[in-house]
Amino acid sequence: METKYNYVFFALDTDYYHVTYNDIVGFPFVRVKWSDLDKYSGLTKYLYRAHHSKKINRILRLPFKKLWFSSFFRNDFADNKPICFIFWGREAVRYGIGYLGYLKKKYPGCKIVITFWDLVKYTFNDRELEEYRKFSDLMFTYDLGDAQKYDMIYQHDAFSYYPINTGPEIQPCDVYFLVRAKDRLSEIVQAYDTLTSKGLKCDFYITAVEPADRIERSNIHYLEHEMPYIENLKHVYSANALLEILQGGSRGSTLRCCEAIAYGKALITNNAEVLNEPFYSEDRIRFFTSQADLESIDEQFVREKKEYNYINDLSPIAFIERLEEML
Repeated sequence: METKYNYVFFALDTDYYHVTYNDIVGFPFVRVKWSDLDKYSGLTKYLYRAHHSKKINRILRLPFKKLWFSSFFRNDFADNKPICFIFWGREAVRYGIGYLGYLKKKYPGCKIVITFWDLVKYTFNDRELEEYRKFSDLMFTYDLGDAQKYDMIYQHDAFSYYPINTGPEIQPCDVYFLVRAKDRLSEIVQAYDTLTSKGLKCDFYITAVEPADRIERSNIHYLEHEMPYIENLKHVYSANALLEILQGGSRGSTLRCCEAIAYGKALITNNAEVLNEPFYSEDRIRFFTSQADLESIDEQFVREKKEYNYINDLSPIAFIERLEEML
C-alpha cells in the first residue's frame, strides 16, 4: 500500500487499542504510540501522571509540561513523507493542546486528526473544542448528531478482526450485553425481561451502578470495575447475538455493532441510524423501539450465524485510505 503520509496513532496500552489497531501494527508507514507511563518510576512517574491526567488538564494547565514533548515521539520512518498524527479525543486532552502546537512546529506540513469514539460532551465543552479545532486538520465522530452539531465528519469506529480463544469459564448464551449504565438502566432491565421471557438465555454485564440502584436478575451481573476488553470479546465470541441500547442523545452505533460484524453475530439495536447503513439487513440486524418489537424476535433469528462481509470497511486500513483522499 502506497501512501502520501506516514501515520502516527496515539493510544493507551490497553486491550481495546491493541484490538482496534491490530490490522495496521507493523506497517512501515504506521507507528502506534503506546502510553509512556510504564517506563517511568518514582517521582518521575508521579510528575508524568499529574501532567497527563485528564481531570487535571480539564481544570488547569500545569507548567513545564513541554519538557516531556520531545520524548513522546521520535521520528524513525525510513522516508521523509509528511506525518499525520491521529488522536482519539481523550488522548488529545491527555497530551494537551500544547503538544499539538509543538507537533505543528516540529514537523512542518504535518496533519493532526482528532476522532471521537464517545459523545463529544464527555471530552470537551464548547470552548475547549474550539481551542483544539484550531490545531486539527480534520475532526471525526462516530455519532451523527455530534457530526451535525459540531461540524465534524461522520466515521464509524475503527475495528480490526482479532482472533479469540475461549475457555470453559465463558458460558455460551443467546444475547450478550456489556454496558456502562449511564442513563439507561431501566431500559436494559426491561430488555432483559422481555428477551428472557422468549426463552432466550441472556448474559448482561453492567458497570457504574450504585448498589442501592441495582435491579437484580439472575444473569445481570453488576461489575465494580470495567471488564478487560479481551474478556469482553470472549463473551462476544460465545454469544449468538449482541444487544445495543444507546445512551440518551446518541445517534451512532457503538462497539457492539463492530463486534457483531467482526464475529458474525446477530445484532438487536435501538439505533435508528443503522437502517441506513450499507451493512444493514433484517436477516442480520433487528431494530426495536418498543417491548413489542423485542417480543417479535425469535430463536431462529438469534441463533443463526450471520455473514456481514463488512469487516474490511471498519478496519483502520480503510480509515487511512479515507484520510489519504481527504488530506
